[in-house]
Amino acid sequence: EAAAAAGQPQLQREGWMACPGSGVCMSLDWSRALGAPPRLALTSTAGMCFVGALGPTGLRLSAAWQAHELEGWAVAFGADCPHTLYSGADDAILKRWDLRAACGGGCGSGSDDGGTGAEPAATASNRRSHGAGVCCISPHPSTPHLLATGSYDEKARLWDARQLRAPLGELGCDGGVWRLKWHPGRPRLLLAACMHAGFRVLRCGGAEDSAADEAAESEVPSALSHVAAYEAHGTGKALGYGADWAHGGARRAAQAEAEGEGRGLLGATCSFYDRTMHVWRLEGLESPSP
Repeated sequence: EAAAAAGQPQLQREGWMACPGSGVCMSLDWSRALGAPPRLALTSTAGMCFVGALGPTGLRLSAAWQAHELEGWAVAFGADCPHTLYSGADDAILKRWDLRAACGGGCGSGSDDGGTGAEPAATASNRRSHGAGVCCISPHPSTPHLLATGSYDEKARLWDARQLRAPLGELGCDGGVWRLKWHPGRPRLLLAACMHAGFRVLRCGGAEDSAADEAAESEVPSALSHVAAYEAHGTGKALGYGADWAHGGARRAAQAEAEGEGRGLLGATCSFYDRTMHVWRLEGLESPSP
């Protein structure tokens, strides 16, 4: 009430849903495909996946199923396909799901379908490539079919989402890869939170790629290389868990400042036990071609 009286921004609940038998909810993702209805998915420590639809009456559970036998660490909607969902868990399995069975064919059509109760179909899975649990799944926001995963086995991997038999490439990061974030303006750069090894900036397509190659978003790259490391925190027992590039207004402000000072890309990282967040810049990269 005090915030409302002062004219300050407020958070208002739009809906909620129960996740029966879920244990602890671990990972959440919003559907990002253009034209798709507002939906979210989450995984749990019981290996369950849940999909909820946000409509005029609030948030409704549209699908719930046993996706994995062990803790579900990661979930992500396909960036260009509203009925595709990916999940990963402590069982070291990466799965791809088709949600149309669970949504009665309405997923992505703009309907507010409450679901049929059917289990989504697992259209592909990979049980062999990850040497430990799958910690994160990051579909590329603009390159179709490109997917990145991170694992407790201390490797980041690139995938062609059309076939998950084997990764396109992989790279050791010296620590469990808990988070992977694509840069919003440099489509070949990937920021990794590597638990006890701090943070890494990776490039997909290979270190030898030119800035012109970086602008070619239609091609699925097949290699990963190191660009830089940030180890001022999040190493040893501190655990680097959170990482992201500057987006939106923060990114535009940083770019405007950088143009006059020749400074680099803005990012932020946070670590667990030492309760620390750092903001930093990645400098020395060649500018992409217009």
